[in-house]
Amino acid sequence: MIAEPSSLSIARSNRGILRFKLTTYGVSGHSSNPVNGVNTIYKAVDVINVLRDYGNKIYRDQNYCTSSSITVTMTDGGTAENIIPDKCEIIVDRRMVYGESKEKVEGEILDILENFAKKDEQFNYSYYIT
Repeated sequence: MIAEPSSLSIARSNRGILRFKLTTYGVSGHSSNPVNGVNTIYKAVDVINVLRDYGNKIYRDQNYCTSSSITVTMTDGGTAENIIPDKCEIIVDRRMVYGESKEKVEGEILDILENFAKKDEQFNYSYYIT
């Protein structure tokens, strides 16, 4: 059984993984007057786009074992169809290659989040490694 996406090629190494939950926080409100709230789904989408740009920078080639990657694999936000959500969670999967450490990668991600928070004063978040 081969459980990795290697196209049945022999792989002499494996990538490491850092998964984390990112929760964005905002202000709940009624959808009839959305300007009174801070929609955390929008905040999550904005930071997802920043993480996607980061992923494009770290991607080297299509070789499974030699390229880093990052992708959002799950989202969860909102409580009702007429309520501006005050919380949205995303799960992010970051694959690491030889030479990358958990500390280095986590530092890069935290820098990305902090820089994003500096540009958007309404962006409030928490970060948890799963």
